[in-house]
Amino acid sequence: MGRIHHSGLASLLCVCLWARGANAKEVFRGAAARSGVFAPDAEGSEPIKSPPEWGSNIGPNAEQQEPGVAGTKPEPARLAEEGSGEEVETEGKEEEEKKEKEERASVPIALLMLMGIIAGTTLLAMVNTAVPHISTRTVLILDNTIAIFLAVLWFQGMNDMLDALIPKHLHLDLVMIHTVLVLFLAFAIAWFLKSRNSAIAIFCGAGAHYTAFSGRHFALHMQSGHFKSAPIICTLGFFVLIVCLGLMGFGLYMLKRACGVRPGVESEDENKNRFVDRFDDLENDCAAMSLASYVVIVVLFWVTQEFPKETEIEPGADYRHQQHERMGMLVTSIVALVLGAIALPLLEKREGKGYMAGRLNGICVSFVCVLSVLSFLLFGEMHVYENPDVNGSPLFIRILFAGGCSLLAFIGVIALSVMNKTGATVLLVIQSLGLLVGFAWEQAFDAAVDIAAEGSGFGHIAKGMLALICVASILPSYLSFKHVALEAEEKECKG
Repeated sequence: MGRIHHSGLASLLCVCLWARGANAKEVFRGAAARSGVFAPDAEGSEPIKSPPEWGSNIGPNAEQQEPGVAGTKPEPARLAEEGSGEEVETEGKEEEEKKEKEERASVPIALLMLMGIIAGTTLLAMVNTAVPHISTRTVLILDNTIAIFLAVLWFQGMNDMLDALIPKHLHLDLVMIHTVLVLFLAFAIAWFLKSRNSAIAIFCGAGAHYTAFSGRHFALHMQSGHFKSAPIICTLGFFVLIVCLGLMGFGLYMLKRACGVRPGVESEDENKNRFVDRFDDLENDCAAMSLASYVVIVVLFWVTQEFPKETEIEPGADYRHQQHERMGMLVTSIVALVLGAIALPLLEKREGKGYMAGRLNGICVSFVCVLSVLSFLLFGEMHVYENPDVNGSPLFIRILFAGGCSLLAFIGVIALSVMNKTGATVLLVIQSLGLLVGFAWEQAFDAAVDIAAEGSGFGHIAKGMLALICVASILPSYLSFKHVALEAEEKECKG
């Protein structure tokens, strides 16, 4: 009795001390062994089991836990909670990225609205001002800008659809055929409109830019297809291009003779004289644009020692042009403009020396004008599009660049008017500024059309249709404005 009593007290004491230390189990085993009641080696007795861990569930429905892990939840429940936490964190990041993307997408719209308000009020003031020359020169810049914009947009739309429908290995042949067809079609339309002074002036003024870009497309395709192996080979290709353009010009000259027109000889029919004057300007612009576009790539090839994969700089492109490469394009632009300003008075003195001399003079003047604009445009794109400090979407950067070109044009018009300069040199600068603004805004609009066409699922076809629809909606207003531009041009030529 006493033994049992003492052993019971010892067992109770060990249970109380169970949670007090790491050796409680051994104490319990020793006490049980001395009492003989729970002797572990007794025959027929069950082995002594360890007491349940502190804080665990006790009972028949207790959850099974890993040995040695106290106070943890079952593995499925723990993984479910961790997974739900990760999902919440992922959803939060997606919401933030979506919100940031929407904010970035709204920046070009906000910038375009602000620039539209500022530019619209500025143009209204400059067109209606009484300050000499500002009004007419602003109208001329607007005319060149809209004409370039429409011509390039129409050409890009047609070109995108042809690229989508025609195999790539046939592009060069197709471009050459397209250029020839455009020139002869323009000849036919101009001949039909020769008796209508305003109509032929409007058509040749606007059509000149379209034919010019057709020639440019042919020149660049020929260059990239046959003359890109080395800078010297690319330079020799320039003379091949001159021969090709000469053959086209000779074909048009023979066509004029076949129609009873003798270029260079004054006719008694004023309609024929008007046709020759207007269509010769169209031919000159086509040849000048083709040659200038080719020369710009040649200069860039010599400077970088690598044939450019693209003729335009894309915002955010991986390749970064060096400082001397950018300066090379800027120097080309300045030299072309200076040479044009020097050569223009000399070429004017040669007027009346013959039909071919007059044609060459016209091509040279247009050539230096376009070369200056394209070189400066490429320099500006390198400087702005590749600048790491200029952040934003590609469309935002393009709109920003186009706005800077527009500001430069406004400053140029005001500066020329303050200096009270007139003459052919001023007209050359005005045409250059108009080309610069037209090119810059067309590139921005072309990027916007790309974005709009991406979600349609039809790619190039959708882009081409959008471009043609935009041109068709703007063209009627431009044709009515062209009358004002022609009057401004006559007024500026008279001084």
